[in-house]
Amino acid sequence: MAAFTHRYCHTAENPYITFRSTKITQTGPLTFELDGDFTIRGVTKKEKLKLTDSGNGSPSGNIIGTMAFDRKEYGMNSGIPFIKIANRVEVSVNLRWKRISGPPPVFEQ
Repeated sequence: MAAFTHRYCHTAENPYITFRSTKITQTGPLTFELDGDFTIRGVTKKEKLKLTDSGNGSPSGNIIGTMAFDRKEYGMNSGIPFIKIANRVEVSVNLRWKRISGPPPVFEQ
C-alpha cells in the first residue's frame, strides 16, 4: 500500500487526506450523513460520508463510516493498473470516542 500511496497520491507534495463537514443530517436513530469537502492530492470536491454511532447517550462509543469517490475526479488516472484498482474507491472510517465533559449527546429517535 505504501507504493500506491506515494506514487498515486503524491504524498510528498500533499501529505494529508482531509474531510471537512459542511452539513450533518441525522438519517436514523444512530446514523448520519455528512456533506463536506474531501481533499486528496490537493484536489477538493464535495462528497458524502455516511456514519453510524454506537454510543447513544453513553460516555464512549465508536463511529463507523464509509465514503466512496471516483479516483479519476482527483487526478488519479495515469499509470494506474486498471485491472487492480477500480474507478470508484471506498474509504472506511472507524473512530473511538470518549466524552470528556459536558452533557451526553442526544440524538433524535
